[in-house]
Amino acid sequence: MGSTFTYSGLNTKIHGMKNKLISDHEYVEIAGLSSVPEVIQYLQNHPGYIDLFPETTDDSFFHRGNLEQILTLSSYKNYAKIYTFSTIQQRKFLDLYFMHFETKLIKQILRKLFNHRPLPVDIKLLKPYFERFSDIPIDKAEAANDIEELLSVLSGTKYYKPLAKVNELPEKNLFDYEISLDLFKFTFYWKTKNKFLKGTDLKVITDSYGYKIDLLNLQWIYRCKKYYNMTTAQIIKMVIPINYKLKNHQVYELIESDSVKTFMKVLSDTYYGHDVHDFDNISIEKYYNRFMNRHYQNIFRKYPYSLACVNTYLYLQEQETEKLTLITEGIRYSYSPEEILKMLNIGGDYH
Repeated sequence: MGSTFTYSGLNTKIHGMKNKLISDHEYVEIAGLSSVPEVIQYLQNHPGYIDLFPETTDDSFFHRGNLEQILTLSSYKNYAKIYTFSTIQQRKFLDLYFMHFETKLIKQILRKLFNHRPLPVDIKLLKPYFERFSDIPIDKAEAANDIEELLSVLSGTKYYKPLAKVNELPEKNLFDYEISLDLFKFTFYWKTKNKFLKGTDLKVITDSYGYKIDLLNLQWIYRCKKYYNMTTAQIIKMVIPINYKLKNHQVYELIESDSVKTFMKVLSDTYYGHDVHDFDNISIEKYYNRFMNRHYQNIFRKYPYSLACVNTYLYLQEQETEKLTLITEGIRYSYSPEEILKMLNIGGDYH
């Protein structure tokens, strides 16, 4: 009864927000558009995005650069809406989740420094959210001219140590900095959740992040085996040092497998092995999406009055951003609607 009362208002709010997410039918319509400006115009009239557009727009607004701004701003605005309706205890999880936004922005700044390209989003739009939810001075971080300046800006935050450790290496590249952020983020999540969660909320978050960490590790190891000639030592550095349903010895057997075929044989004996036969027809990325989609649907139904409603919505919103980005890229490269929908797996199984 207590959890029902605690989550009733938030659950109602999230159900309303969930109804504004793009449906499969709408993805079919968007995939059939002929240009990026048409995608932006479509979103301009969609309930989930309509309030993100200026009151008046001209033709210059409808270009690709503004699409990422719209999608990014949507994620932040919806996060802030959920935060406003949350209790103090629920906000502790949301404070932890904001690391998703922080690490993404730091990666974008790192890419700007390495590749000498502008950021894909206007920092001024994000500054109010970082001032409210973060201790990162993003205007100073964005203005950094090199890694040393960025580290100086981040010196008072939790991201300084993992990035500084990479910076001390005699040889390092963009990938080294990015993987250090991923490893740090997931390890921090895993260690911190037990300090403020209990009961159903702890189970929901433990399951969600446990499965995600296992499956991300599987993806990274599989890619190393299939596409790159990486040593065991190199792969170990990329693996998140947490096991959930994967046993420690299974992770090492996967890492040390001498071929994709051997990898699949080891995988077949793990918790995730019941779907291993599907790997002949789907990519490991699609396997990840299928597994996680089913998981979030299940917890949303089974534990509606818990952090499952928050966690599921944030996941679905992230998926929506990725799908819209994928559709846009497909349209830019003149893929047919059928080809785009096949990549999205709309309306069918992940085959």
